[in-house]
Amino acid sequence: MKTIILDDWEMNMQETPAFAELQRISEVEVFHDQPSEQVLLERIRTADAIVPLRERTAFTRDILAEMTSKQLIAQTGKGTAHIDMEAAEDYGISVITTPGASTPAVAELTFGLMIDCARHISHNTAQMKEGTWLQDIGLNLEGRTLGLVGFGKIGQRVASIAEAFGMNVQVWGPKRAEARAKEAGITYQPLDELLRTSDFVSVHVRLTADTKHLLQAEHFKKMKPSAYFINTSRGSVAKEEDLVEALRTNEIAGAGLDVFGEEPLPENHAYQNLENVVLTPHIGWKTKETFDGFLGAATENIRKHYGL
Repeated sequence: MKTIILDDWEMNMQETPAFAELQRISEVEVFHDQPSEQVLLERIRTADAIVPLRERTAFTRDILAEMTSKQLIAQTGKGTAHIDMEAAEDYGISVITTPGASTPAVAELTFGLMIDCARHISHNTAQMKEGTWLQDIGLNLEGRTLGLVGFGKIGQRVASIAEAFGMNVQVWGPKRAEARAKEAGITYQPLDELLRTSDFVSVHVRLTADTKHLLQAEHFKKMKPSAYFINTSRGSVAKEEDLVEALRTNEIAGAGLDVFGEEPLPENHAYQNLENVVLTPHIGWKTKETFDGFLGAATENIRKHYGL
């Protein structure tokens, strides 16, 4: 039994407690680079289980065609946008995800971005480093309304933190969001009403064909001029050029963004020239606990799949 771990660019997987557990049930080889397709295929052919870190490697139909039905993709995280799931089904290749492992980390960064927007922490830090003592007037989160676009595990965790801050929470989302909101005792709103009445709008939907560019110019125009837009989901859920324009013209007060349509963010991107946006380089999920949670859950999936 052999397992390969792909895309460990941070060289962190072998440092997690879960790595030792995986070694007990399988030979393990870890790769830290970004290989060519030919090299990737050579590696995949040697393995029973493949553990991709996040969505860094594309499993196209051509790649999956070279795999066998005995192999398993033990995906870290819930996202499968990088995997041709139709092809995986056609070729009988199992794909098992690990939802929930990054929930605390992403929810906490969501609040970090919200607090930064509300209290201008990054801006004040930059000013002080330049020798300027400028005491910006911020705003409290308590009593403000947070609108959540999406109400899965991360959205629910963000809601619980928001309630601890004394915020009013309302939700819109596809699929089961309305039922989940009702069960949690949280107000469910139509999307337009949520945008119109929220002081912070935070995105927590998966990126799918249905949610790509879900939020466009018409939606930003419905937000309060004093409202902030927070995105720790996927950059392409919002139409980027429309968000840039909303920020540039002050249709909304600002944004806190951890995700982008193209990553890494290209040089001289419009966001870099806007003073009303806080940027982080897709670190929402990236904590030591998340790495261990991902590999621990993937290890358990491998164990169950192969009856080890």
